[in-house]
Amino acid sequence: MEVAEISPVPQEIRAEVFRRERDLLKVTSNWPNSLTVENVSDKEVSGFTIEISADDDEGGPGRTMGWGRNPNYGIQTPLFKPKEVMTLSITSEIVKIFEDNKKPLLYIQLSQVWVNNDRGTMYSYGAVLKQDPNDPKRYVVVVDALGRSVTVDANGNRVIGPLPGSKPQHNHASPVPHITHSIKPPFR
Repeated sequence: MEVAEISPVPQEIRAEVFRRERDLLKVTSNWPNSLTVENVSDKEVSGFTIEISADDDEGGPGRTMGWGRNPNYGIQTPLFKPKEVMTLSITSEIVKIFEDNKKPLLYIQLSQVWVNNDRGTMYSYGAVLKQDPNDPKRYVVVVDALGRSVTVDANGNRVIGPLPGSKPQHNHASPVPHITHSIKPPFR
């Protein structure tokens, strides 16, 4: 009887895009080739970053991809206009890192967005942040990912919603974010 060596079968990696209802950009995965990004907001985007991470992999590899500039480091021209679509190629280095990790599922999510070259405001994971006037490297959440106002009381505590005695804000955001990916139980 003759024994033949069987070539290893490459593991297929599935990439799921995690999307929040308040995201300014819509990311679609064409793993392992590219990511398609559509500006679904009414804002002109000057830069953004996208995170790619392996499922259930504490401390495992993670990579970022992006376009444009953080306005703290320069001015971006041209801007990514509303309704425009762009394609970002996924490098072979990024693909190899995740293939070598041998996790069958990746999560892809929009992490940071800057608009109109404005360094004073950053959108991150569906929330709106404002630059701390005392520390330009620090941003503070002013509207959370669910669309609720976040303020700081006299003691420095973060308070969801308006402070007592202040005018209430009217917000049209949904109380629950819409997530366009699927996960099968059990959750860990």
